[in-house]
Parts: sequence; structure tokens; C-alpha cells
Amino acid sequence: MPVKVQESDQMTLTIAQGVDVSIRTLAQMSASEAGMLLAQSMAVSPRPEWSIPDLRAHAEASLSDKALRINGRTVMPLSYVDLDLSQILADAFGWLISRGLVGPASQQSGSAGEYRLTSAGRAAAESGSAGHAEATYRLHADLHAALGEARLLFERGSYQTAVFAATHQIEVRVRELAKLGPESYGTQMMRDAFHPEKGVLSTGDVAAERQAIQALFAGTIGAFKNPASHRIVRFEDPTEAADIIHLADLLLRISERSATLRV
Repeated sequence: MPVKVQESDQMTLTIAQGVDVSIRTLAQMSASEAGMLLAQSMAVSPRPEWSIPDLRAHAEASLSDKALRINGRTVMPLSYVDLDLSQILADAFGWLISRGLVGPASQQSGSAGEYRLTSAGRAAAESGSAGHAEATYRLHADLHAALGEARLLFERGSYQTAVFAATHQIEVRVRELAKLGPESYGTQMMRDAFHPEKGVLSTGDVAAERQAIQALFAGTIGAFKNPASHRIVRFEDPTEAADIIHLADLLLRISERSATLRV
């Protein structure tokens, strides 16, 4: 029968020699929360490379002076007994790897199974936010080939330029598909190309839906492409910039499908 031990909710263990965390808090963390905690711990640790077994062993060692002695034997806090630390660390590492925040240690300095923070991981740890990494992960989808430059600019952190490059590709592709000249551009070109009655790219059986598509294209260019053409527009939220690039992907696909349906 297990010995039940009363312990404080603040009973902590140490992650990567850098950060103490409550056992109860760690047990309730999502993979992304645990991943960020791990990244921040690795960033301040004097040791650059860590493996899951090393992290577990270090965390368990940090509890040794907090364990209780009952009837001559060591008893770990009950909350720790119920904690699946290996699973938590595996989930955290999986999240960090998928977002490009950690990479394999070099053969010269580390052994197999050890990881170290990437440049993006260190930046995320220092800022306390994985916003850029999460938004970049959103762009790992199969984007339209025309958006390759926009994706690269985004990964470099140039959100404004990435949004302009993505929405500019809508303009370029619509002009090509509608067979319009270089004098056609901007919101007026979108209104002409997707005119509900006479637009070359307008498709659909319901007039209201054709008008909605026309408004969608014109609104996207007017709201996201044109402002960046005339002044500096700063995107502080990388997720917002990523969503606009995804919108550009959708509109490129709609325009090409519309051109096919009109043939």
C-alpha cells in the first residue's frame, strides 16, 4: 500500500539546470507550454546539449533533497509518483523539433540523442514567445508555387514584405489569367476580372456569389496589398501575416479554377 505524503503545491523540480517548476504545474502543461519551458531552461543552462534521459535524470536528482524519509526509506512526493515525466519530455521535444526550435547536437560536442537550441529556438526562449515559430509552422502546408518567395521572407521575419509579395502574386496571376495588359492593376483590375456579368474569371450560378468573389479579391488587394505599396505597414503579429499569406494561397487557387471553368 503506497505511503501518502502531504506536500506543498509548490514542490518543484529543476529542468536543465535552469528553471524550477512546480510538479503540479508541469503535470498540467500542454506540449507547447512544456516545450517553451524546456527551451527557456536550455537557454540559461551552462550545458548546451541535452537528451531526454539526461533531462529526466537531472529532474529526478533535483528532487533528492526534497524527498522524505519514512521508516528508513526514501519516499518521493505523491504528485511526482503520478507524473509521467518521460512522456511530458517526449511531447515537449516533439513540439520543439516540429517547430524547428531544437536540432541534433553536433558530433564533436554531443552524443546520439542529444539536442541543442537552434537560432530560432534561442530567440523564442529569450523573447518568451513562440509566435514566429508557430506561424512559420502554419506555412509548412503545400502553398501555391508562386508563394515561395513570400514564405522565405516570412521565415526571415520580414512580415510586411512577405505579405506584399504574396498579395502581389494574386495581382500578377489574375492579370495573366484574364489576359489583361500592364495598365491593369489593383482593385479595379479585380473588379473587372471578376465582374459578375462580364468578368473573364467570374464563375458561379448565383449572381450574389459572383459579387461576393469579386468583393473578396478586390478587398484583399485593397486591404493588404495596396497599403504596403504606398507606406510602411508593420505586422506585429506573425500569425496575422501568416493568415494573409494563406488567404493569398486560396485566392490564387480560386483564380486558376475560375480560368479553367471559363474555358
